[in-house]
Formats: sequence, C-alpha cells, structure tokens
Amino acid sequence: MDCTPGLKKYVDVLKDIGQYFHFTLFFLGIVLLLIAFQALICYQIIPVDITFGRIILDVNAPTLSGMLLCHYAHSPYDPEHLRSNALFLYRIMALIFVTGYVILPANKWSPPKHFLRNVFLMIFLLLPFPLSGIAIIHGRIIGMAGFVGFSGIESALVGLSAFLCVMCIFTCLYPRWKKRPESFGMLPIAGAAMVCLLLVVGIIMFTGGRNVDTAGHLVGCFYGLLVPFAVSLFMESQSQRIKNSVAGFLVVMLVVPSVAWIAL
Repeated sequence: MDCTPGLKKYVDVLKDIGQYFHFTLFFLGIVLLLIAFQALICYQIIPVDITFGRIILDVNAPTLSGMLLCHYAHSPYDPEHLRSNALFLYRIMALIFVTGYVILPANKWSPPKHFLRNVFLMIFLLLPFPLSGIAIIHGRIIGMAGFVGFSGIESALVGLSAFLCVMCIFTCLYPRWKKRPESFGMLPIAGAAMVCLLLVVGIIMFTGGRNVDTAGHLVGCFYGLLVPFAVSLFMESQSQRIKNSVAGFLVVMLVVPSVAWIAL
C-alpha cells in the first residue's frame, strides 16, 4: 500500500517551497481583493448608486456586472459579513492546500498539468453567473430583493475540498486506480462518495434562515464537486468524443442556470 507509516514523504513534498508560490499568491490576492473591494464600497469611493445598481444583485433588475461582482462584495451594513467569510476562507483553503498540494502529491497522485489552476479559474470567474441565476430565481420565490456575499464561491470550495478528500482516501486505500488509463477505475466509486457528501452538506446548509441563500450554498457545493470531476475527465481523456461530451455538459450546466431566470 502506498500510504506507509511516517511523515517522511509529506516532509519531502513540503521541502519544495517554490511550488506553493502561485497558490500562496493567489490566496493572498483573493483576500486582499475582498478587503479592498469592501473598503471601496463602505467608504463610498464607489458611488452608492453604482453599488446598488451594478454590484449588489437586484433580483428584480439584475445586471451582468451584478451577477459577477455581488459574489465579491459584502453587506455594507454588516461588518461581520466579510470577517466571517474571510475566516471560513482561511480554513477551507488550508484544507485544499493540505489535500491537493501535500497529501495527494506525497502519495504519487499525478493530476493533469494545471488541473487545480483550471478548477480555481472556473470557480472564481465562471461559477458566479449560474450561482447568481439560481439566486435570482430563489430570491423571487422567497421575496428576497438582493444578494451579496462570497459564501456561494466558498460553498464551491467546500465541494472542491470534498472532491480532494475523496481522492485522498482512494489514493491511499486503492493505489492501483492510478495505473488505470484516465483514472476511470475509481470514478464511479468517487462519484457515489461525493453524492453522499453532497447530501450531508445539503442537510447542514438548509438549516439557514430566510436571509441566508441556502439554495445558492447547496448549488455552489454541487458545482464544487462537479467541476473538478469534469475537468479531470476532460484533461485526461484521449478520446475527442469524450472531451466534446464533457465540454458540452459543462456548458449546459453553466449557461442554463445563468439565463433560466429570464424565462421564469
């Protein structure tokens, strides 16, 4: 079994500090962006009319900029909003670092080149749109006028961390799957495990109150599980047919929720 007792293999991975430079820079950049953006809003350097018209997502009059930027802004009337999200971001990014950059590499997991980078780009740049589409529909149903906050993206990071935890389990307990072409040997098992995790997260997240975007949290977690799964298949597959199928599935999963509110 690959997971031999002792910490030597993990220490050896941690010795190569240079490989963590981009992750550290990215993480610090996100934190500084959230703080700086909130300061611009709170001190009204960004005019109030722009904040409420172009940044905060108005479910009755949504804008394209609001669908993206609302996920990087926080309530100007609640100082704890940014603080609580930042503290949670520290924890979830630490878990992603330990699983994706330490445990998995130490156990000889070889993902496609730039796998995690591509997953992060999709979560931070593309997922805000389907999350906002779901928020618009949910907001109109429950009578919530606007949405703002980073928790939808954080929920996607929870899903990503769950995916990486499942990968850690199977890398240790079933090392032979790494020898199978394109890793298809473990995908059904990992998928079943992730569905179980999703159900648990759903039960936890739906305990929120009326002013909590519980639907967005659950959808974000679902996408956080789905995106790395699909990206891995797309990047590892040698079949153009499979690549096209995965790409088409991702486009549908991203675009349909983003625009469904127009017809509802």
